[in-house]
Amino acid sequence: RYNVAIEDGDLKVYDMEGVEKSVDFPNGKAYLNYSNPKDIFSCVTVADYTFVLNKEIKTAKSEAIKAARPFEALIWVRQGAYGSNYAISVDDVQVASYTVPDGGTASHSTSVTTTNIAAQLQAGLTSNLPAGITSTRYGSTIHISSASTDFTIKGSSPNGGTFMRVVKESVQSFSDLPSVAIDGFFVEVSGDNTSEFDNYYVEFKGTGISEGVWKETVKSGEEYQLDSSTMPHALIRQADGSFSFESIEWGERVVGDLDSAPFPSFVGRQIADIFFYRNRLGFASDENIIFSKAGSFFDFFRGTATAVLDDDPIDNGVSHVKVSLIKQVVPFNESLLMFSDQTQFQTGDAATLTAETISINATTEYECSLKAKPVGVGKYVYFATNHGNYSGVREYYVDKDTESEQAGEVTAHVPKYLKGKIRSMVASSSEDILAVLTEDDLTTIYIYKFYFSGDEKLQASWSVWRSGDNAEVLDCSFIESNMYVKLSREDGVHLEVVNLSAEVAEEDWDVRVRLDSKVNHNDVTATIETNVPSPTGSTVTRIPLPYKLADDDELELIAGPDGTITKGTILKPLTVDNSGETSITYFDADLTGQKFYIGRPYTSRYKLSRLLMRETAPNGGQNAVTQGRLQLRKAEVILADTGYLRVEVTPLNRQKYTYVFTGNVIGGGSIIGEVAIRGGAMSFPILARNTEVDIEFINDTYLPS
Repeated sequence: RYNVAIEDGDLKVYDMEGVEKSVDFPNGKAYLNYSNPKDIFSCVTVADYTFVLNKEIKTAKSEAIKAARPFEALIWVRQGAYGSNYAISVDDVQVASYTVPDGGTASHSTSVTTTNIAAQLQAGLTSNLPAGITSTRYGSTIHISSASTDFTIKGSSPNGGTFMRVVKESVQSFSDLPSVAIDGFFVEVSGDNTSEFDNYYVEFKGTGISEGVWKETVKSGEEYQLDSSTMPHALIRQADGSFSFESIEWGERVVGDLDSAPFPSFVGRQIADIFFYRNRLGFASDENIIFSKAGSFFDFFRGTATAVLDDDPIDNGVSHVKVSLIKQVVPFNESLLMFSDQTQFQTGDAATLTAETISINATTEYECSLKAKPVGVGKYVYFATNHGNYSGVREYYVDKDTESEQAGEVTAHVPKYLKGKIRSMVASSSEDILAVLTEDDLTTIYIYKFYFSGDEKLQASWSVWRSGDNAEVLDCSFIESNMYVKLSREDGVHLEVVNLSAEVAEEDWDVRVRLDSKVNHNDVTATIETNVPSPTGSTVTRIPLPYKLADDDELELIAGPDGTITKGTILKPLTVDNSGETSITYFDADLTGQKFYIGRPYTSRYKLSRLLMRETAPNGGQNAVTQGRLQLRKAEVILADTGYLRVEVTPLNRQKYTYVFTGNVIGGGSIIGEVAIRGGAMSFPILARNTEVDIEFINDTYLPS
């Protein structure tokens, strides 16, 4: 697992610990030379290959042309007949003729063989062919060629000309081709009424003039290659752990002509998205979805022009009354979900994905904002919508009862919550969470948390995580229960991880210390500092951090277990040296043998929605009671594993009241030197009307709540 960064025409790879890996660029680096990479580049990983797509570049054909053969022909004596004449004319002039004896004597039996007839004709050709035209015989086949001058050739033989075939440029049937020819000889099979195949091309494979096989090939004189410099490139992980970024050797046209085996429809167009589905690499380009051959991710050309095979590439367009340019594609519910600006399409549910079984149907028509790629979580796909200066998120799913597609808006109750256009969305099915980044709020991650029981959503909520004024959120991603966040701070780009599992504690302490940019005693080196005076006469400890603090950043050190300082004690730095690339902190205590945790403190806030009474609705479910007056006297919150919680109650036009739970409960047992973390009920007065009071839960400590 690695992080890939593309910026300023360069590509860098880091492991999940932030260690940069070696990347070689044998070719193709110019593919990265585009500004605004976060909007232009898209990636998909298959095994050790990460395909990198530049959406701005129009794909193109290579200028290479399939080389043409010299002017040439084959004469194939198929059958001998006593007393019959075989003749060859070049440019309407007879150059060879042989009449087989009538078979009146036994010695004539050697004259009727196809090899003898070909030899006799070859003798005439050697003497009479025009200058520049040569002939070579192998068995009953004669090869005639001219390096510079074209020629016409005809043959005559018994039985309507069927006893000898002249092959030049084209034949009607594959059976007209000899088993002996010259390697590389090219011919078109034009077809006849007895065959369903026509207009395909074959090339002879053998050694010199010898027996061999005819293999289907591509027409000469036409383009047959993709321009690899305009196609997606690959970041390849090598066996030694290093990487190579390079252009790809994409498959060529190997059969047919530009009509029977055309270039894929993305040629000459930009590719909007890249994806992997059912063992095929796929592209979205304009109104088309294009799949590679099954199992051959670099090949977008047919394997034969004579039949449609199950593993052939697929090139299908969507059909709709509106212009529907496909911009994003997401695998969903054993099918593909395709997004245009106003319409959503979905592939059919065929058991196999082939050119003959694929179908693409319009399913819903919702306006989308496709700057951020839609993201799937289980049976649901979330995609963005625009609402003026704000954004919304819709939840796409298939209703199991009606088997119809729905896309309800999960931000309908908070229409002005997401500020600006959505630039990125990622999700975790392990933790049932969706993370959203917007363009107008670069220091905020919007979190949509949901809980399903079966197919029923029982709970859902929106919240925000703010990284602070000095930390722009560049990107985030999920791996299992870990959320990896890329932050741009004053001292550079940081990769930070948030473990979302509720059961996680510190490695050597049963408490989970809640700090941003947290490091512990194993990550840093604590040493005694004698050049910094202690205001209390204590020992001063020097601890360098692996990052640089901003001038207004707060910092806390939490004492862990097994040391001289009581665990849970909070220490503030005596002073901070920010003169270097990273910060050096000094604490007024001896921490050299102490387990500890250092980081930036943060504040968690939860503001209650309006408290309402509910009653059973006539058709099931519950309705809120909004009529009348609801006066709130007090509230009670049930706590579990809580070390600190502050409740702030602010009635309309009155002062704020604060109530604190610290884990130390009157009558409850406690252990000296241990951090008090317990559950229970916390009651607090409200004494206000439900519509005229704000109630907020706050935790600005390192302790859980």
